[in-house]
Amino acid sequence: MEKVKQFNYTQYKKGNVELKVERVNNDINGNPLYRIYPQGYLNDSIPKIEGMRRNNKSKYYTAQSYSIDETIQRFFEAIDGKKLYMNFRAKTTN
Repeated sequence: MEKVKQFNYTQYKKGNVELKVERVNNDINGNPLYRIYPQGYLNDSIPKIEGMRRNNKSKYYTAQSYSIDETIQRFFEAIDGKKLYMNFRAKTTN
């Protein structure tokens, strides 16, 4: 798993799957809250992942985590071997 820290988000990559992760705020109990954006994949093709909520309208997952690296590793493990569908209309951001 590759990890690249940007100004306000972190980019993770494993194989051909890229994730953009940003810290948004804390949840109502004060725990760290993150948004995870799969880059270039249809959100419907990614399975539900335990401990994460999927926002279908905005195409991201939310996760409460004190160790985001371990959470991202679980995300990659959950999609390992699954058939994911590319979003050919996805806008690329650089």
